[in-house]
Amino acid sequence: MIIKMALHTRLPEFQPMVMLIFLFLNVFLAKGSEELEAYLSKNRTVSTLGNRTVLSTCYSTSDVYSTYSCCASSYATSVKYSVVVPSDSDDNFYARVCADSSCSSYWPSTACKVTSSNQACTGDTCDYQALGTQYDCELSQTSFASPNPYKPCFVFKCENSFSSCDIAYIDVTFYTSTPAPAPTPTPTPTPTPTPTPTPTPTPTPTPAPTPVEASAEVLLSGSSTVSAMDIEGLGPATGIDCGKYTVTLDSGTTSNVFAGVLTQANVDIINDEWSGYETIADAENGVKSRLLSGSECTFTDSVTCSKVVLLSPSETYWAGVANKGSSSEDYTYLIETCTEAEKAAVSSTFKLNVIAGLFSATLVALTLA
Repeated sequence: MIIKMALHTRLPEFQPMVMLIFLFLNVFLAKGSEELEAYLSKNRTVSTLGNRTVLSTCYSTSDVYSTYSCCASSYATSVKYSVVVPSDSDDNFYARVCADSSCSSYWPSTACKVTSSNQACTGDTCDYQALGTQYDCELSQTSFASPNPYKPCFVFKCENSFSSCDIAYIDVTFYTSTPAPAPTPTPTPTPTPTPTPTPTPTPTPTPAPTPVEASAEVLLSGSSTVSAMDIEGLGPATGIDCGKYTVTLDSGTTSNVFAGVLTQANVDIINDEWSGYETIADAENGVKSRLLSGSECTFTDSVTCSKVVLLSPSETYWAGVANKGSSSEDYTYLIETCTEAEKAAVSSTFKLNVIAGLFSATLVALTLA
């Protein structure tokens, strides 16, 4: 962090400012740049800035493994944030301001998505640091509709497959509008009537951006081949509360191929019991009986099958394509997150949580022979 100071010593009224600057300089030398930021954050107080008042703030220097979120303490009219990462960052992440804590909708103008191991960034708030050759996310300020129906939340999500995202600091400030103070009346020295001042026209507020529904994210896609008497596994995945998978066979419809979703525990059971199956039918029943309810796909009538499956974030899952035939089968696959509408269609009784985590791109074959 670079501190720029201008010392004016010719006028006595600047002496308190000089003392204050030296006080903060001593804190910086004693604690280091990151500890200074933490010190300033702990000593923030609610203040009035022009026609806006600081409503609430969030500040963190901790690394983020999955998701960091921070919500306004009450209705807010504007927000600004800074996400600063180390100069050698190679992480993938996104930051955005959402309409509520579920983040089912967000303002596109607040979004920043860093990809390619911090070599690329999309969004209005991308901030490229040439000295460190890394991307930060910086939102100077954006306003919401007024009267405002939102208690907005800032969300930072780490999109690394296996590691946390390194953070220098995350600083978020929510504001609320402050009415302008009424002018102090000027006393009239003589009985002469004071002319009535011309009212100042009220500026038309700029419409706030309309939040859009978050779309599904593609987690895994590609093509593969399942050998005769094999299961091709796609995964593993954990921390997911809902997933959607689609499989399309290349060679046409068949009753020899089926697909579904298995927990890690059931995968282990199938591997342990496989040698005890005496017939192909026994093996098929052993696998199908352990598929998650509602996840089974068959291809007797159509070459394409899609299923939306509710999951438990604490479990580990595999999506598998099984072939009980005597020849191999080529197929393509697509695994993605569920939209809110898709989750509601599967079951209206489940409490829907924000999706966390990603499927690994590793394809693991589970040999059944």
